[in-house]
Amino acid sequence: MDLYIFSTSGLSNLSVGEPVPDFSQAYPEYFSDNFSPMVKERLPAKANNIRVYKGDRFLHNVSEEGAVACGAVVRLTGYPKSRMQKWLKSLDKLEAGFGMIREERSFERLDGVDGSRIEANIYFLPDLDSIGDKDGELVPLD
Repeated sequence: MDLYIFSTSGLSNLSVGEPVPDFSQAYPEYFSDNFSPMVKERLPAKANNIRVYKGDRFLHNVSEEGAVACGAVVRLTGYPKSRMQKWLKSLDKLEAGFGMIREERSFERLDGVDGSRIEANIYFLPDLDSIGDKDGELVPLD
């Protein structure tokens, strides 16, 4: 099963062939089976109406009209399909704990193919107040 996720942080820095870090060590309450998908493809892309903010521990995508965030659409693969689906559900729960929601959007590719777009999931905060004090004060990166 393949999964496409837009990222402006950790996932966007992985290379093709690298596994996603094992989240079960840091977040055993969400991830329990030491399963990590592998990066199958990495496409530079930009997200409209998203601004990146830095917290004490993480970068957060925040919905903001008119903003543009650069990152990458990462194509993750993992088998069997049931383990990949379980991993995605765990990731959804982890991100929801920070107030993030997942949405499928169309992203403009930045790899020299004019006008080319790719569909992918993105995790983002609907607004700055959604995270509360879970990652300290958020500061815009741009």
